[in-house]
Amino acid sequence: MFNKGFSPGRNILAHSISGDGASDVRVLVSHDPVTGFYYIFSVNESTGGVPTNIDLSALDIPDGNLAIIEDVSQWRTGSVRSIEEVSNGSILAGNQPAQTVWLLSIPGQPHETIDDSPMQVLPVAKDTMVRDGKHASTNYGTSESAYARHDDASADERSAIFLQFDLEEDMDLDDVQFAILALPVAARDGGNNIAHLYGIDTHDWDEHSLTWQNAPNLRQNAPLGREIRHSVVEGAGETAHILGQITAGSTYALRQIDVTDYLRTQSTGKASFLIAQEPRWDVDINVSSVPDSWDDLETGDLQADALAVRTREAAASATDGPHLIIVRRTLVPDMSGDVTN
Repeated sequence: MFNKGFSPGRNILAHSISGDGASDVRVLVSHDPVTGFYYIFSVNESTGGVPTNIDLSALDIPDGNLAIIEDVSQWRTGSVRSIEEVSNGSILAGNQPAQTVWLLSIPGQPHETIDDSPMQVLPVAKDTMVRDGKHASTNYGTSESAYARHDDASADERSAIFLQFDLEEDMDLDDVQFAILALPVAARDGGNNIAHLYGIDTHDWDEHSLTWQNAPNLRQNAPLGREIRHSVVEGAGETAHILGQITAGSTYALRQIDVTDYLRTQSTGKASFLIAQEPRWDVDINVSSVPDSWDDLETGDLQADALAVRTREAAASATDGPHLIIVRRTLVPDMSGDVTN
């Protein structure tokens, strides 16, 4: 998140902090002169929540503009916590929980509105699960739940999820300010699980014929295990672009991830995503100073069970299943009548 808001070329802006808990909060503010975005990086070092009211009146950001808050905490690993609206020159972001990190991304240019809303919601067009092992040639296109699962003992238990969205044919990708993928997820075993989200470049697949054997970006006959070399995603960093981690709890809840940069690279009118559980490390943690639950962990990384996504077949509405939220800028005429970017 820090790199997103404070990469080279950003201007660091002066700011002030006051009020309850201010001494426990560390803040940096930046501006991107190319995109017009403002970024606020906030670290709450205290053991309690801190009320957050962000005064933007000095920045001339239009009322009604939306901001996203990304969060690193015990509940999220950099995903979108909420979408907030600028009102009367400020954002009431609520309490920043104890020992959490936030990044606010705020566009300086006004939004385009569609049907009186700056947010365009696209329901998923295709969603399905594929399974490995003895299920590798089976299609699950009509399933009401899809599972992402890495198993170190049986290929039969490995599974991954594919999603696809249809974009407007005339959409100017340079005008997209935000693209947020929203997923209703839960841990299949009722605990807490994690999976990884990739944006993929292959869109010519069909949910009613897709299997592990013909799916893009999945390794065939991958060896079993829980180390990084046992990952099943193929083409990572080339045709499969890591976008973030999805965390799931015991009941279905909406998780949102910023996929804007990926969407801007897709010029075919489609956006496709792959969800897989991948081992995140190879090490053997055996340190006496860490909590007992961390000590003497086996080498490698394995989630307790699958991460489940509610598919469109089970969704009661467009926003009850996977959906994509798109916010676009509107082009503002200057004094001469020309349109400025």
